[in-house]
Amino acid sequence: MVQNLKTENFKYIYIPAVNFGQTNANKVMIVMHGLGDSKDSYVDFCKELNVSGLHYLIIDGPIPYFFGNAWYDPPPEDHNTGIRFSLDRINLLIEELKKQGLSSEDIFLTGFSQGGCIALEYLYQCQERLGGIIALSPKIYPLREDFKPGPHQLKTPIFLCHGLYDEVIPYQEMETRSQRLIDKGLTIFKRPYPIEHDIDITEIEDLRSWINELL
Repeated sequence: MVQNLKTENFKYIYIPAVNFGQTNANKVMIVMHGLGDSKDSYVDFCKELNVSGLHYLIIDGPIPYFFGNAWYDPPPEDHNTGIRFSLDRINLLIEELKKQGLSSEDIFLTGFSQGGCIALEYLYQCQERLGGIIALSPKIYPLREDFKPGPHQLKTPIFLCHGLYDEVIPYQEMETRSQRLIDKGLTIFKRPYPIEHDIDITEIEDLRSWINELL
């Protein structure tokens, strides 16, 4: 059983696994916030999710943004530079976790809004199967035309949800761009919720059930 997970590449909050149940407690969820937010806002989310045997590592985005943090600069700035920078840091984090006894398949990469964008962008370029990608109300940028998912990407399950009344990232934008991911063969559990740009308790309950089926 892994324990006391840590990273030198991010400011973080670590919440250890509890109520192991039938698991070996060798799974971790990396949690990434949205634009201008911080790791502190997601402690209650992790406690509410409360999946038996799952560790949580909540991290701050590496780019300062007013009184919080970001994963990339929003428009009109070029988002690609920040995304590449953040992905490099996530790569380093995952290598750290592997040195602490986890495999890539033990890792769930989770994010809200900008964080959800980074989770999906990481999947596009990763070379190993992950435990899962969880994108909550994500910003999805158009795919490169030459993107061809490999076996490890096709086998990584994806949980994608979005508010029907989201005025920050319109639901239809997510729907159109996520369909391209499905057309590429990626395995996606996708569901709309009657909310705005937020996380709903029903979303958390659905996510808990989805993860438990994978553990």
